[in-house]
Amino acid sequence: MKMYRITIKSSIFLLAGAWVSLGAIKLPEQAASADALAQEAEVKVNKAIEATQEKSPPPAVQQKPQEKETAPAARNVATTTPAEKPSENLSPLLYNDGKMNYATSATKFQLTAADNLSNVDFIEYRIDDSPFMRYKEPFSIEQEGQRRIVFRAVDRAGNREADNSFVVTIDNTPPQVNATLNGPFYVKDGITYVSTSTKVDLFATDKYSGVKKIEYALNDGNFVEGNSVVLENPGRQTIRYRAIDNLNNVSPEHLVANIQLTVDKEPPVVLIKTSRRPVEHEGKKYLLRDTIYTVEAMDDGAGVDKVLYRLDGEGEFQLYNAPIQFSTEGPHSIEAKAVDRVGNESQIVRLDIITDDEPPTSALKVVEP
Repeated sequence: MKMYRITIKSSIFLLAGAWVSLGAIKLPEQAASADALAQEAEVKVNKAIEATQEKSPPPAVQQKPQEKETAPAARNVATTTPAEKPSENLSPLLYNDGKMNYATSATKFQLTAADNLSNVDFIEYRIDDSPFMRYKEPFSIEQEGQRRIVFRAVDRAGNREADNSFVVTIDNTPPQVNATLNGPFYVKDGITYVSTSTKVDLFATDKYSGVKKIEYALNDGNFVEGNSVVLENPGRQTIRYRAIDNLNNVSPEHLVANIQLTVDKEPPVVLIKTSRRPVEHEGKKYLLRDTIYTVEAMDDGAGVDKVLYRLDGEGEFQLYNAPIQFSTEGPHSIEAKAVDRVGNESQIVRLDIITDDEPPTSALKVVEP
């Protein structure tokens, strides 16, 4: 009787629901000729195989590797239409970035094999350099990092398949995400004050499969995708943010510096005060030369950063740091403005006065009755 050698060759498939099936068949080459007895024996073996061999699940279409997403460069304003919150119980999957396969410890790997004569006796596998073990059911890999699954099948005639391998990186760690303030801000009494030009930039890094997206939410709103936030509405607001990698590992929610942001859109209030009450006559204000002028500014938000002034409309505004006094008589003007700690600038306040230190001149003359 002529003997036939059966060779098993395995391959790798990604099944729906993140089950990875490792196994397929390479049919043996037909013999050039065979006697009647050998043909009869082969028919009997094939019938026995058909009656006893378990059916292997058909391989699904292999998933197309996803591309790594990059957070958009354009700013995402807080008024963006909210998207629905992604599910927190995202299904595990196998991700390929074009160079490496990635999976989580929730991903199950399934081995299958088939033989067209004596039938498959068993499949064995190992992880990295561990000893081979008999395959019984789909398995997962707990330890993070790059792992090699080595697997092979043995038929009932004792033919052992050459080793096959599948390299995968196990990634259970969510991305690291951080926030920075880009623009004017000031912290007072535990509250961070920002202006409407201040951006909150979000950054994320991931050790293995890469960052898929960054999401943020204002106050109790829904999460939307974006890497930069601009607050437009005044008042206290909270920004929550998180990052998701390509295996849907979600980072814990964070708050911007764990404090609330207050958008300060109100500029300071500026007053020019005089040490004595001016005398008004025909719409003009008169004061003595020894009058002292002070400039005050108040701000209920982030606070006053600086006060500026200019005399008689000449030159640039200067930093105010001492009371003002005029040494000459005649018309004078004081212009003043203030800027708060997040860059809000007040309108210019102006005081026009005339200094007058000369007393009146009187005379006496006799008039006829």
